[in-house]
Amino acid sequence: MKQLRSIITLLIVVAGVYVGYRLAPIYYTNFAYQDFVDNQVRIDCYTNRPAADVAETLLKKANNMGIPLDPSDIKVTRGPASLAVSINYTVHVDLPFHPIDLTFNPAATENRM
Repeated sequence: MKQLRSIITLLIVVAGVYVGYRLAPIYYTNFAYQDFVDNQVRIDCYTNRPAADVAETLLKKANNMGIPLDPSDIKVTRGPASLAVSINYTVHVDLPFHPIDLTFNPAATENRM
């Protein structure tokens, strides 16, 4: 009985490590992309770049990072003294016995002073 409990515990630990191995890079990429979006919005708020150019920059960076984005997933709203970006995308992860879809929503807003 004690040996069976040890085997089950080992299997649970191995499964947890495997799931972490598969999911951690996806969450890290989203974190890095969110950081890029924050910085880009902060910079572009003070320029006169059109919203389409801002969206194109964000799309190119997402493609370079391996994030599955379509141009329709990026919403850029430019006001007289503000810039807001909202992005929605989903990453499909094939885990054994339970494939999942992770949805991410990077967003940033900046107002001129």
